[in-house]
Amino acid sequence: MRKQFKRLFALLLVMAMVVGLMPVMAAAGGNAAISGEAEMGRAYTEEDNAILDNDVFAKIAEVEAGAATRQGGISRMTESDYVRIVPQVVDAIKSSETYVPGTLQQNGNFLVWMTTTGMPCCYDPRMEAELHNTVNDPTPAEMAKIEAEAEALLDVVVAARESETRGGSASSTKIGLIQPYWESSSSYADSSFTSYSPYYKTMWQNLYGATGGTGMRYSMTNANITNIAKTIEECGLVIFDSHGTTDYSGSNGDYTSRANCSYLCLTTNSGITTADTQAKSGPYGTYYECMKGSGYAYVSGTCIANHMSKNAPHSLVYMGICLGMATDGMFKGLRQKGVEVVYGYSQSVSFVGERQYMQSILGYVKNGDNFGTALNKAKNSLGKWDPAYSNYSQSQAVANHVAFPIVVSSEDSYPGHGYVDAVQNVYSTWNLFGGGGSNPGTNVTVTFSVPSGISAPASQTVASGSSITLPTVGAPSGYTFLGWVTSPVNNTTTQPTTYTGTVTVNSSVTLYALYSYTSGGSGSGGTAYQLLGSAPSNWAGSYIITFGTSTSSLYVLKGLSGNKSYESASAGGAVLLANTGMTYADGYLTGATNAYVFDIAASSSKYTIKNKSTGTYLGSYNSYLYSRTSNSSSYCRWTLSMNNGNVTAANSASSRYPYLAFSSSNYFMMGSSAPTGLYFWKQTTTGGSGSTTYYTT
Repeated sequence: MRKQFKRLFALLLVMAMVVGLMPVMAAAGGNAAISGEAEMGRAYTEEDNAILDNDVFAKIAEVEAGAATRQGGISRMTESDYVRIVPQVVDAIKSSETYVPGTLQQNGNFLVWMTTTGMPCCYDPRMEAELHNTVNDPTPAEMAKIEAEAEALLDVVVAARESETRGGSASSTKIGLIQPYWESSSSYADSSFTSYSPYYKTMWQNLYGATGGTGMRYSMTNANITNIAKTIEECGLVIFDSHGTTDYSGSNGDYTSRANCSYLCLTTNSGITTADTQAKSGPYGTYYECMKGSGYAYVSGTCIANHMSKNAPHSLVYMGICLGMATDGMFKGLRQKGVEVVYGYSQSVSFVGERQYMQSILGYVKNGDNFGTALNKAKNSLGKWDPAYSNYSQSQAVANHVAFPIVVSSEDSYPGHGYVDAVQNVYSTWNLFGGGGSNPGTNVTVTFSVPSGISAPASQTVASGSSITLPTVGAPSGYTFLGWVTSPVNNTTTQPTTYTGTVTVNSSVTLYALYSYTSGGSGSGGTAYQLLGSAPSNWAGSYIITFGTSTSSLYVLKGLSGNKSYESASAGGAVLLANTGMTYADGYLTGATNAYVFDIAASSSKYTIKNKSTGTYLGSYNSYLYSRTSNSSSYCRWTLSMNNGNVTAANSASSRYPYLAFSSSNYFMMGSSAPTGLYFWKQTTTGGSGSTTYYTT
């Protein structure tokens, strides 16, 4: 049986204190220090990844590309297509330079092997099909409809709270959300997630609004092992919105009978160390708590727990991921680290079924039901196995590997490997509202104040704890609109905390439009480049492109001549600000030469990016960032967007590495997920030498 819209979703949570009003944004990624690092082993680096990506996974990609040609494109390949090429993949692995001879194991169609970098790698036909089949990608209109539905989501569940007994309550009001494969319609890593991930973000917002707490959220590559561990440590409820899998791939949809371990799938192995990748002996051979795939990474619950420096606050981890309960690999380590309840599925769950379960179960929890009551109510209304297969009998559901919801807690034991495809009686009396939270259900209003003569946006009324997208407004002549502030300011030379993009509101507030203007300079002024604070309606213009804003570590993109790759430090396409001749003052870059200036022009519904000095266009070639002498192909077409000041530049010609990004080896590159830290500075003018920039409302 081939299930449509398989989803692998794991519940995890991210922390960012929200007081009154603060931006909801993923915390910075990277290799944050880990407590007890000496015991954790050496951290794997981006260079380790690059070695493998350019060797064994490049060879595997060639095998897949050949098969894709026969199938009419990579987007049309099914799991069966990937299974058929497993023998060629085996040959590619064994012929790679990084393969350690004699280490390749095959568990069904699932391949795992060791590499000379020390990182165990895997090839999973199921995941390859999940990540690459984009035949059913939504159109922009469909995405707009999906997000509008998510914003309008109303929780109609009504239930009275029940007394707390054996299961206790969470000691934290913080709610976490982990979304490695989804961010927004303009920057998602996996198109299959666009149809339901907005609902999880909305539920996350409703939950921390109900507890009176705060929300922690990590997405894309910021959803790394370090930040996931931090979220589990801090949050009373954590939701994993991700893929999930096991280390076995059998026939007829069997991923459980010979599985050693279950895994949460991430888009990065940042923070993973050599200690995480030690071989272990399982009932079906050697397995690992962490493995690297082509564009994804697998981590077990034990791997996450090993990165936690303190116990969880007697919490619930909601794993909407596939196969999270197929083995004890996900819940065991989390339960040992203080997680009270772990929820997941015995098999692969459908997108539609998991979304219905999530909205129902967490809706009851939000309104005060203990977890056992919430789950039993959901099963009574939706069915005792995946609602997408409600027409099946129980024996048919078991025979066809349909997902059953499974709970492990202090009151609910694990049924055991091979016994999870059954209707479980759940007894958990865990309750969310033990951290002092309440469920007021109040509305708040955001009002916008602008200067005389500027059209003011309409006020917005939303439920407390919800998020809104801040509007942009016009500016008086000589002024530049920067964003919104919570208090009026008058001609200060220091820019106050400014809000743009998506923010969360917990109380009614008036926001004031903030502007800048430059005055007092001698001379006639000159060209300068000002950091973009919000996305323009039309990106056409001249820009400087940087990675970072700290002047001590800011790298500037430089134009290259001819058809040449940017992807090495020696290529010279990334230059420290101190070496460019430019200066930074009062929010402006000045003294730029044409080598660092790129002209952006509209091209149909996308944009071209052309260097002013060399005349070459920014583009891609074989998933690498290139300068190109012609803009005639799709390699030079870009989609531009902005979130919390970070620009996402997506190239329309690349599917696996579509995003303009930056390497830890200090060069600009194409990446597999939208990065943070990419900034655009737009050309403007200043008042000349000695000028001063003022900020005012």
